[in-house]
Amino acid sequence: QDDLTAENEPDLLANEQTWPTEEELMEADERVKNMDANDRPVESFNSAPKKIIRRVPKGTSSYQAAWIVDSDHESDEDTEDEDDDGVDGDGVMDDDDLLRARKAQDSEEEYEDLEVESEGPNKNLEVYEDELDNEEEARQYAQYLARVKENRDDMEFPDEVEAPMDVSARVRFARYRALESFRTSPWDPYENLPLDYGRIFQFENFRRTKNRVMNQAHEDGVLPGTHINLYIANVPRSVMDTYCVSRPFIVFGLLQYEHKMGVINFVVTRNAEYEGVVKAKDPLVLHCGFRRFVVRPVFSQNTRNGKGTNNVHKSERFLQQGRSTVVSVYAPIQFGSLPVILTKDSEDVNSPIFVATGTLMDADPRRIVAKRIILTGHPFKVNKRSATIRFMFFNPDDVWYYKSVELRTKHGRTGHTKESLGTLVISRPNAAFTS
Repeated sequence: QDDLTAENEPDLLANEQTWPTEEELMEADERVKNMDANDRPVESFNSAPKKIIRRVPKGTSSYQAAWIVDSDHESDEDTEDEDDDGVDGDGVMDDDDLLRARKAQDSEEEYEDLEVESEGPNKNLEVYEDELDNEEEARQYAQYLARVKENRDDMEFPDEVEAPMDVSARVRFARYRALESFRTSPWDPYENLPLDYGRIFQFENFRRTKNRVMNQAHEDGVLPGTHINLYIANVPRSVMDTYCVSRPFIVFGLLQYEHKMGVINFVVTRNAEYEGVVKAKDPLVLHCGFRRFVVRPVFSQNTRNGKGTNNVHKSERFLQQGRSTVVSVYAPIQFGSLPVILTKDSEDVNSPIFVATGTLMDADPRRIVAKRIILTGHPFKVNKRSATIRFMFFNPDDVWYYKSVELRTKHGRTGHTKESLGTLVISRPNAAFTS
């Protein structure tokens, strides 16, 4: 049996230089106590729910009575103003009043008083309203329109952004670097990795390991059609009594390393019939082989000519139509050309929304997914060997900061920044800054 460890246990505090003192820990505990005391509601969440008396038709259960909304007391107040027992001013009851009194008496016999629990503080911690107010509905609709517009702009003007006017460009884009080429520019794959990367497993050569594991499974595995006896250890008897009475007990095997966590990459193609917007890190349901789990994938460009010398691939903000995309997720390691299906949850649990389909590519955590931005400007004056560009930067410091970066036009011409004139002057027209 293989080792059942699924994740590494990294020592996250190994590189820490300082450790909080006892005084700091006591101050933090005191701060937390004060915050809890200020935020605690007047009525405790552990208090018992109150009992109320509700008038309901006979035969109504306590569960049904909890859903009956209390009616207003206006009708009771109106009846108090009238003469008692339907008697007129002379003290004589006419036929109509007698008929109404008998109907009221019969209706009283059809009702009963039932004791139900009120909705205490721990009855429903989250309140959901079916109807939204106008402001919330307008906000959600504006958010939806902005999401659709963002997807459309990404298709028409991929990676193009505008430099902000209130923030310096060198501050806003401090995490970006100027690359001459995505395929050949040097990049360290272990630079600025997230903390979760310390818990995953990686292979020195995934393809060689896959071939060895699959060949070993064919040689040492059980041939089809062979009758075997399977003994399962450390399983309670309740599992057999609960699941094996009315339905079959399904058993499946895993190859070596297939229970360990890693970064898995899939090549998928979007469903042509689905017209919704699929943005990176949106929750999706991934079906891979017999496994199914909810993921928030990261999209990247599927480089057809290989991964180059640095394994850097451009990040995709949306899953677009008509082209294949690489999806990267945290998932258990798997081998083989497994089919993959991406779906989204819908109102009907049995009818999920089909988003994309594809196949397993590899388990490579060294695949670098890099964001790319293009700062564009507007040609203000075009000369024979130079051009004046506006609206690319908004202060001279940014112009001199990015002076060494090569500029390109959409028609393939290149150039460099010469000087700042309040507007940007470069040696080629229609230039665009690329990082």
